[in-house]
Amino acid sequence: MIATRDVGDYAAQRLLDLDFSGKQTRELLGERDLSMAEATTIIARGIGKPDLRYEQFPYDQVQQVLEQMGMRPTKAAGVHRDVQGDQRRCPRCAGAAFAAG
Repeated sequence: MIATRDVGDYAAQRLLDLDFSGKQTRELLGERDLSMAEATTIIARGIGKPDLRYEQFPYDQVQQVLEQMGMRPTKAAGVHRDVQGDQRRCPRCAGAAFAAG
């Protein structure tokens, strides 16, 4: 995770320096990696919900819940595929995850 201010500072500096061309992707990182449980705890404190906790669910279970909530099966399967694609790009983000409270 990274603070939005840090992203803005980086983008502003690149625009001032004009040291790029075309389209580029940069991976920006915060001070250290946080587990999803740590990130949830920090966010929970910030929004005044200290009992909020992180839970990880199997992809198939998430897809089933999305369908039970009224999402079309093809759309729920698309979310499932998108999350799996994100996991391939970011292995440390493995698993379908939601904050529950």
